[in-house]
Amino acid sequence: MEKLLWKTVHKCEFNKEDDFLERILTQAGVSDINEFLNVKKKHTHDPFLFRNMLSGIELLNQSLGKKIFIKPDVDVDGITSAAYIRGFINKLNPETEIVYKMNYNKQHGIFEDDIIDIEGLSLIIVPDAGSTSVEECKTIKEKYNIPILILDHHEIDEEVMKYATLINCTDGYYPNATLSGVGVVHKFCLAYSKQYGVIEDICNYYLDLVALGMIADSMDMRNLETRYYTLEGLKDENRKNSFIEAIADYYADDMKLGHTMTSYGWVIAPKMNAVIRYGKPEEHIDLFRAICEEKEDITYQPRRKCKTDPKPDTEIHSLQKTMARICNNVKQRQDNEVKKFMEEIDKEIQKTHLDLNSVIVVDGTDILTKNTVTGLVANKLTDKYHRPIIILKSYDENTFGGSGRGYDKGKIDDFRSFLLELNSFEKCAGHPNAFGISLAKDKVNEVIEKCNNKIKQEDLVTIHQVDYEIKARNLTNKAVMEVAESYRIWGKGVEEPVFVITDIEIPAKDIKVFGDNNGFMKFTYNKVDFIKKYCPKGDFESISLRDRNTLGNNNKTLHITVIANFTINEYEGNRYPQVKIKHYYSEEYKTTSKNQISIDDDFLF
Repeated sequence: MEKLLWKTVHKCEFNKEDDFLERILTQAGVSDINEFLNVKKKHTHDPFLFRNMLSGIELLNQSLGKKIFIKPDVDVDGITSAAYIRGFINKLNPETEIVYKMNYNKQHGIFEDDIIDIEGLSLIIVPDAGSTSVEECKTIKEKYNIPILILDHHEIDEEVMKYATLINCTDGYYPNATLSGVGVVHKFCLAYSKQYGVIEDICNYYLDLVALGMIADSMDMRNLETRYYTLEGLKDENRKNSFIEAIADYYADDMKLGHTMTSYGWVIAPKMNAVIRYGKPEEHIDLFRAICEEKEDITYQPRRKCKTDPKPDTEIHSLQKTMARICNNVKQRQDNEVKKFMEEIDKEIQKTHLDLNSVIVVDGTDILTKNTVTGLVANKLTDKYHRPIIILKSYDENTFGGSGRGYDKGKIDDFRSFLLELNSFEKCAGHPNAFGISLAKDKVNEVIEKCNNKIKQEDLVTIHQVDYEIKARNLTNKAVMEVAESYRIWGKGVEEPVFVITDIEIPAKDIKVFGDNNGFMKFTYNKVDFIKKYCPKGDFESISLRDRNTLGNNNKTLHITVIANFTINEYEGNRYPQVKIKHYYSEEYKTTSKNQISIDDDFLF
């Protein structure tokens, strides 16, 4: 069994008397826990604090009843932003003609080609993008003289304001820079309503879109305004969008804890993103139509459950129910393609022995026929090889483009910075461990050699990041339940905590396994239940140190360390706290344990 290594984010000790939730929130940077747990409308800001807000709402007001172009951006925040502003305009003035154009190549912002064939436009609205589209806005302004309204949250190029009216929460004027695009749209619509005497309920109708967009774009939920709008949008009484309800119903088994920040981030948003990244053009359009709540009855032919069954009767499904099913189909299609591409690239890695390098750099030009899944394939390969991956794709005769992905359990915390320090790349643009690259073709071998010199093969160990370390004797059912019942609290900035629990000393015979292979394993220590679901037989034998020489009862005494989350189990109407095991290390009991290691920050690169 490999050593279990971990790096603890928060260096604090827990004891039995501690309020675990209070300690967790304090460590996450929450200064006023009571306000955080009870956010209210008073925590929101006046929308007129935005720079250019007044001129922006005047632009919209002047264009009502005319023709307006909306450019949906290519992610969930962009789709929800565009759906919100479209619905709001329709409610203000149903006579307004709204046209839009989807982007199938993951390009952000507004382009001349978007509007070149559309006549009679009075306004262009770009939600969740456009803050750096200087040349594009200049061209449209000078050639077509159409006003452009940008409602965004991304980095600003001040030059764009020469050609467009920009409303952006990062403008240095507005006190909350953690709104996403749909959050800025909401503030814009609130400002319009306040200025022109429109009832605020029209804006509140779209709070569920606000919640979904801000969760999908990983906005910081420690900010009280951002948190307030998100939690309001998750409330039963504020969930109005029929597509969100349809996709939640379709994935009911994955939504057992209800409409939470976690379920939106891990269930609903990824299914929509699959269509946005991998869907056909008509599926893109139908996704947008569905979230805009357009009405259409669609005939659906259910499949036979087995070949000998009679053909089922056709059914009539709404557009929203249809798109929930299509989201699932596209996600499966995407997963299958990602698996196929990964296997083909893996063969290339094995054939050319690229896994002998500390960073795998592989040319996927002739393999990856779908650009939008390059990053997903790279993610799978980092998990397999436990190291960073660069997948190259030929851009031109002399240059590779591609994607870089860091291994989040390795020693390189910021893979992008690691590569930039090599001074070999023309571009590494994006997030610390997920970014696009540009590299001269004649520098590939140089990059590989520099990476090998900077980090050695023997240093490629898996280090699990945990939030807190707890000695098993200090863990109580009350503490586990308090954290487990807080599932509605967790969001970006205050994520569900991961714990490493040490010094579990238990007889091996007390570890039980239930069900066939891939059943679940359970043991109890200090009256706290520990469980591992989908536990293969090999995992049970590994944690209990049961080998082929063990006959009858396993009489070994074990020293166990686990990395785990705290969860709730419901059985016959009762709720029980459980420690859900993610990773483990087990050895025969000794006075000291040498195979479980906590890694200090200064040990890491």
